[in-house]
Amino acid sequence: MRLFYIIPVLFNLIVVRPDCNSIKNGEFEIFHSDVNGIMTTTSIERNDSTQIETNYQSGVKLKFSVKWLDECTYQLFWVETISDKYELQYPEDMILTVEILDITDEYYLQKSSSNLYDEEFEGKVFFKK
Repeated sequence: MRLFYIIPVLFNLIVVRPDCNSIKNGEFEIFHSDVNGIMTTTSIERNDSTQIETNYQSGVKLKFSVKWLDECTYQLFWVETISDKYELQYPEDMILTVEILDITDEYYLQKSSSNLYDEEFEGKVFFKK
């Protein structure tokens, strides 16, 4: 009786994650379309435990606490609405979970989800220059 051994190829088993320490602190920008298809810019200022997001078109400025779950995954918890000129009322019980998928010289790629919605979103977050 012959025994056949399958030897797994090591590089197929190893998942290489980016070094996410470079994005735990800094200033970033997201360019995206609003519900009307108009391009908007959201500025992000993050230190290890706090994140402030400002959307220039809507005038919304939010403060979040940051909880790192592992080297490349963190959660955002609403702390306060600093400004909201159109009274859009951010859902204060929403927890955003963000996973960093890749980091380049210009941006990082993230996947975001929340405890309130089933959808997941992938997008680029650019390093502010």
